This record gives sequence, C-alpha cells and structure tokens, in this order.
Amino acid sequence: MWRLIRFLFTGDGHLHKWKFTHVDYFSGIDGEKIHNISYVKVCEVCGDHQFGELDNCRAKSAEDLNL
Repeated sequence: MWRLIRFLFTGDGHLHKWKFTHVDYFSGIDGEKIHNISYVKVCEVCGDHQFGELDNCRAKSAEDLNL
C-alpha cells in the first residue's frame, strides 16, 4: 500500500520491486540464530540499489529475506 501511495505522489515511472541480492553478517548470537546484517537490494525493474542494515534478523541468506 505504501508503495502505491509513494508512486502516486512522487511520479516515479514504476513501482520498485525490490530483491535482496547480498547479505553480510557482521555480528550475532549463534545459539539463538539472531544476527545483525547488512544488505544490498536491487529493483528488478530499473536496477536501482539500496543498502542498509537489519538488527535482530533471523534470516540465514538473501533468499530468506526475499520470501
């Protein structure tokens, strides 16, 4: 829903469809499978990249984040 509202007000040519492509684990607690990760995601339509961090994430790979 937020994507549609942003599309209507910003006038982008398309709605971004993000796919996580790379995940780096930079710290974590292995016993509980909670990790702090940095990620790269790419828009499948225009190829725009975004970088960021997620705290307390239970994902094991970029594929887990794409679900």
